[in-house]
This record gives sequence, C-alpha cells and structure tokens, in this order.
Amino acid sequence: MLVLLMILVLLLPVSAEATTTKQRLDTAKQQLSKLESELKDTQTQLNELRAEERRLSDDLSWLRVRSEEQSRVYQDALQQKETAYSIMIDDEAAYQESLQRFSDKQDQYCERISQMYKWQNKSMLELLLGSDSLQSFFTTVNFMKFVSDADEQAMQDLENAAEEAEMMRLRSENSYNELTTLAAEADEVLRQIEADQAMTQSELDEASYSLSLFRQKEENLSSEKTYAQADVNRYATQLEIENRPTTTTTTTTTTRPPGTNSPTQPPMGGGDSVPSGGSFAWPVPSSSYITSYFGMRTFWGVTRPHQGIDIAAGMGSNVVSARAGTITYAGWLGDYGNLIIVDHGDGFSTRYAHLSGYNCYYGQSVSKGQAIGFIGSTGRSSGPHLHFEILINGIPVNPLSYY
Repeated sequence: MLVLLMILVLLLPVSAEATTTKQRLDTAKQQLSKLESELKDTQTQLNELRAEERRLSDDLSWLRVRSEEQSRVYQDALQQKETAYSIMIDDEAAYQESLQRFSDKQDQYCERISQMYKWQNKSMLELLLGSDSLQSFFTTVNFMKFVSDADEQAMQDLENAAEEAEMMRLRSENSYNELTTLAAEADEVLRQIEADQAMTQSELDEASYSLSLFRQKEENLSSEKTYAQADVNRYATQLEIENRPTTTTTTTTTTRPPGTNSPTQPPMGGGDSVPSGGSFAWPVPSSSYITSYFGMRTFWGVTRPHQGIDIAAGMGSNVVSARAGTITYAGWLGDYGNLIIVDHGDGFSTRYAHLSGYNCYYGQSVSKGQAIGFIGSTGRSSGPHLHFEILINGIPVNPLSYY
C-alpha cells in the first residue's frame, strides 16, 4: 500500500505537466485552424481583388484607346468647322458683292428708264423732226429698244445671281451650324470618356491599395501560421516525450524536455560559462545572459510568438556563426534591423538580428565559431542584444534544444 502511494505521488506532477502541455497543444491547434481559415478567406478576397484589378485595368486601357479615337473625331470636327466657317465668310462676301452689283445695275436701269420715258413722251414726229436724218431716227428708236431689252436681261441675270448667292450663303451657314453642333457633341463625348477614365483610374487606385493591404495581411497571416505550426509541432513533440514511459530508480531526477522556456540562466561572462551545443557554437562568446526565450511573449503591448532567443551583451561584442555554412543574407530587414542569415546546407539555417555591423558578405562561406557581426540595437530593439534563431526547413525551433 505504501509503495502504491509513493508511485502515485511520483506520477502526479508528470500528469499535471502533461495536462498543461496537452492544453497548450489544443490551444495552438485551435489558433492554427483559426489562422488557416482567416488566411483562406484573405486569399479568396485577394483573388477577387486581383480579378477586379485586371478588369479595371482592361477598362482603363479601352477607355484610353477610346479617348484617343474620340479626340481624333473631335479634332476632325473642329477642322471641318473651321473650313465651313471660311466657306461661309466667302459666300457671305460673294452675296454682298452680288447685292451691290444688283443695286448698281438697278440704279443704271432706273436712269435709262427715266431717259427713255422722256423720249417716249415725245411723238414720233417730234423724234423724226429732231433727228439729223432718217437713218438717225431709226437708229435712235432701235437703240432705245435694244437698251431696254438688254437692261431687262441684265437685271434678270443679276437677280438670279443674287438669289443663287443667297442660297449659297444660307447653305454654308447651315453647314457651319451643323458642324458646330457636331464639334460640341464630339467634345461632350470626349469629356464623358475622360470622366469615365478618371473614375476608373480612381477605382483602380483604390483596388490596388486594397490589394496591397490584403497582400500584407496575407503575408502577416502566413508568418503567424508558420509560428502557430511551429508551436503545434513543438508542443506535440513535448507531449510525446512527456508521455513516454520512464524507469523509476531510488534517485528521482527530472529531465526537462527540449523546447521548454525555463532553462537555468548562466551568469554573465564568457569562457566556460557559455552553453555548449555540440554541433552548434554559442553565438555570443562574451555573454550567456538570455533576456527573452522562445515562445509566446508580450512585447510593446503585442502578444505574439517569439521565434528565437535574445542574448544581452555589450555593444559591439562579437557575434559568431553557430555552424559552418554560407551567408545568404546580410542587410536590413524590417523589425530585425541589421540581419545575417546563414544556410548550413542540411535543412538548418540560423538568423542573427539587431546587429550594429557586419563582418561578412553575401555568398561568403563561414566556419563554425567564425565572427560574422557585432552586437547592436538596430530595428525593433530596446537595447544591445542578439536575437538568435534556428530554423529547420524554414520553421523556427527552440534554439536551446540544441545546447
């Protein structure tokens, strides 16, 4: 009975810890499922926005072509209007000239009619007696008849010419008015096309802006999903280790599984006090003081996964490569500040963030323990430290599992 009681006492802490890990695993799975659902919805909206952007781009291209065509129509209408105006001016001048000729001829005709009227008031005898000869008498009579007939024909011709000039003037004036209306209509169509073009451009700008926001949202959700998947994998591994049967001996020891967030912090300093990781070298030889661990944390009011560890050290202290590999990135990257990424060629890669400077270059091959940078506080940082990550096939894992 006593032995059974001792066994129960020994098993109780493990069961409690296993239950806590199981709850964490379930929570991580729920979070992962929620992120996957939200990411799927975001990608659906992204596809709709991309389709809308393509449609608006096509509409805008068509409107630009239509605007160019309508602009040519408008310019042609203006040119025709100017030509019609010139013709109308010429026809108006011709009409006025015809009227003037008709008026002048009418005055001449009136004078001749007056003179002939005077002659007609005389008798034939008086004309005969007043003539120098008989031939002169007949000449006078025939001339009067000829002048009268000629003036009447000229007056008729001038009247006809004036009427024709009036018709030409009216026709050119109507043509000018019609072309003026046509140019105004073409201008109105052009303005409407330009208004549609401006509206479509505005809608396209709005769609492009929304698309950029959803792309950023997709990127953030993908990153959060990666962290959530890493949490699920980590808690699943931890739960599996906790559930493994253990052999009980007279001396009970507790073995902390990889991935936990509370290892014993070594004191500040270098030399033998820094952790030893076998195939991994400690990235900051001068310090082993960890200020933030792998896992969920609240930083600057935001709770999110912390996918590495933070090692405090003096500004400018050396940062070394944890393993041999190739420099695949050395530059600024958002919250990371100055960042170095080393690819170790076997699925493993490491990241070194918030550096004050570099001691390597892109594409360089580095050896384990080789100095590649210097401690700094660039990017989203509250003081000099190194943010250190270990990734397996792009998924962050707890670096302390390897030391």
